[in-house]
Amino acid sequence: MHISHKVVDGFGLVDSNGLVVLMGSEAYIVDTPWSTQDTETLLQWINTQGFTLKGMVSTHFREDRTAGIEYLNVKAIPTYASARTNKILQRQGRPLAENTLNTDKFSLVKAHIAAFYPGAGHAQDNVVVWLPEQKLLFGGCLIRANAATSLGNTSDAVLLSAWSAAVEPLQFRYADAKLVVPRPG
Repeated sequence: MHISHKVVDGFGLVDSNGLVVLMGSEAYIVDTPWSTQDTETLLQWINTQGFTLKGMVSTHFREDRTAGIEYLNVKAIPTYASARTNKILQRQGRPLAENTLNTDKFSLVKAHIAAFYPGAGHAQDNVVVWLPEQKLLFGGCLIRANAATSLGNTSDAVLLSAWSAAVEPLQFRYADAKLVVPRPG
C-alpha cells in the first residue's frame, strides 16, 4: 500500500492510499498518489526495487486517485479508468486515462486484478479493485475505515441510501475476502 498526503481547504491534512500490486517482475498501481511528484517518487521506488510498472487503474476521478495520470501517460505507462471517470475528467479539463474500461466489470490482468463498478456511492464513478489470488478487496473511497471520523469530501456523493446500496452487494460478491482495504481517515 502507498499513502500520500495533501493539505485540502476545509479538510486540513488529508491522507489517501493506493496499492502497488506485484506479479513476478511486473508492478501495477491502483490509484496514483495525490500529486505528480508523489507519483514520480512511487515510480522511482518501483524501479529501484527491480520491478517494471506495466499499468495503473484509477478507482474514481478525484485528484487523490488520478493526479499522476498525465505523468504516467507521458512515460508511456498504460493508464486505465472507467468510461464514467474519463467522462468526468474530460468535463473538468483534466488528463484522461489512455484506456477506458467500458464495462462494469474489467480485468486489468486476467485472473489477477479486476475492477468492478457496484453503483454510485462516494462518487458517481467509484469502482473497487479485487485481487482474487490474495482475496483482497481495495475499496478506494467507497469503503471507509471503521476509524474514519467523517465521510470525507461528499460533494459528488450520492445519497447515503444509494451509497449503502452500492456497498451492500460487495459483502456477498466478495464474501471470501481475507482483507478489505478501506479509505483511511
